[in-house]
Amino acid sequence: MRRILDAGAEAVVVGTLLLRTDEAGTSPTHRAALSDPQFEETVLTRAFTGRPAQALRNGFIDRHHAAAPTAYPPCTT
Repeated sequence: MRRILDAGAEAVVVGTLLLRTDEAGTSPTHRAALSDPQFEETVLTRAFTGRPAQALRNGFIDRHHAAAPTAYPPCTT
């Protein structure tokens, strides 16, 4: 971050980097995937929960993204 700010940037976004810290509680599998060069792309998908989420493009998303709900059902309680 310091190098980027010293180079003239006004801000630095770290986002995914924080998922690789011990404090994040990220599973070892997820943590490994974040640094695996086979995952080169992220996508916005509803495939996991029905709500939009940024994710590493993977086989699950490729198979289920098109059939994912387009809206999350409202809470009725």
